[in-house]
Amino acid sequence: MGKRIFVKSPSSFENERKYIFDVIFSEFLGLEYEVSFSDEAEAVKIVLEKGSVTLSDAFFSMEKSLWLKEGSMPKTPLKKINKKDSPFDFKSVSDEIPVIYGEEDPEINQTDKEIKIGIDIFGSAFFMLTRYEEVVSKEKKDMHGRFPAAASLAFKEGFLTRPIVSEYVEILWSALAKLYPELVRQEHEFSIVLTHDVDKPFKFLFMSPKRFLKVLAADILKHRSLKKTFSDLGSFVAVKRGKVERDPYNTFNKIMDFSESIGLKSHFYFIAENYGKLLNSDYDLDNEKIVEIFKKIKERGHVCGLHVSYDGASDPEKMKKEAERFRKVCAEAAVNIDLFEARHHFLRVSVPESWRIMEECGIKRDLSLSFADHAGFRSGVCWEYPLFDLMSGRRLELKELPLIVMECSVIDERYMNLGVGEKSFEFIKSLMNTTALFDGQFVLLWHNQRFENKDEAVLYREIVK
Repeated sequence: MGKRIFVKSPSSFENERKYIFDVIFSEFLGLEYEVSFSDEAEAVKIVLEKGSVTLSDAFFSMEKSLWLKEGSMPKTPLKKINKKDSPFDFKSVSDEIPVIYGEEDPEINQTDKEIKIGIDIFGSAFFMLTRYEEVVSKEKKDMHGRFPAAASLAFKEGFLTRPIVSEYVEILWSALAKLYPELVRQEHEFSIVLTHDVDKPFKFLFMSPKRFLKVLAADILKHRSLKKTFSDLGSFVAVKRGKVERDPYNTFNKIMDFSESIGLKSHFYFIAENYGKLLNSDYDLDNEKIVEIFKKIKERGHVCGLHVSYDGASDPEKMKKEAERFRKVCAEAAVNIDLFEARHHFLRVSVPESWRIMEECGIKRDLSLSFADHAGFRSGVCWEYPLFDLMSGRRLELKELPLIVMECSVIDERYMNLGVGEKSFEFIKSLMNTTALFDGQFVLLWHNQRFENKDEAVLYREIVK
């Protein structure tokens, strides 16, 4: 930990301020600090041994009647500052920095012992990390009840592909270090987190002959390939005779082989309850073949997590049932859950309700926070952080490790439609490089069944290696 700093803050929205101060100072920067609240303070002032940093307080200075109302949303188009005009340097994706909340003229100025920052770094970070706009916005959700990227401020203002909160933290740190060079921050380390949602562990094992013939007929019409037809037929027969290694979706060993070859672990998320609906799973978590996969994952040192069902995202009883069953199967398979982590099926996160239910279920880490229709930095950050319940006004025990890329968001026609090839590679690599710039955690989701497609498997390996 570094040397202690002192924060003087206005007293409005005290719980919310305490949360964001702690996230930025303790979680992100690793600095010791003390905060005092006063009705007389008009801005946030950080007092150091050799000077002070004063920051805009635009967001939390709103009238309480505007809280969680449309009138509290940022005024667009957003103002921008230019890094070249700053009296000190800092990490950023580009020279122009969008200002979510701040002064009318949000510039950065320095006198001998004081730096004034016209960006409301704390309020803007709170807005992004809590997904404030998703609670306030009246924008129509998509067919799966998800908040779409196109409705977000980040997409509309062109900063979805940059971790804007991480950039704000770098501005703050550079200001502190400029006046107090003896300060020592917590160092982050770039890492790649490989994750795999197990929607379908097997293509053929749980498929009836009647269903198989329908699928085969559809594939013939779609692919018009006799080679693929005979390959699927051969795999189906082999799997039904007990050779599950022939199932095209049974890619677990291959995934772990590759992860181990580059010194990484894979995280696999399994659906615990099948409610008999098309958009849930087609497997039973208690099935002996699934339990065998659990054991293999554990034996090889990789991670098992819960994939909250389509129905469970906003249903407390269902999510609790799923969490309990997942724990039961893990216990029976002797799989230790050192850190209970989960991701929502279809990324169906309802903010903050889903987070509250996850906390009640004893889940400690969520990895769902990415838009389904566009990859990027949904919460504006590439570091893990504790979540906040806007409705109850409290910090949660649940932490978020934001998902940055889901493969189908980038590849599939229904979303970004970049296809399998150079466009997808360049886009995903750019997000990875941006994450690396801030020594962040690049969380990548690639479903196990997508490795059936050889071109996608090659793309995955090229991105990760």
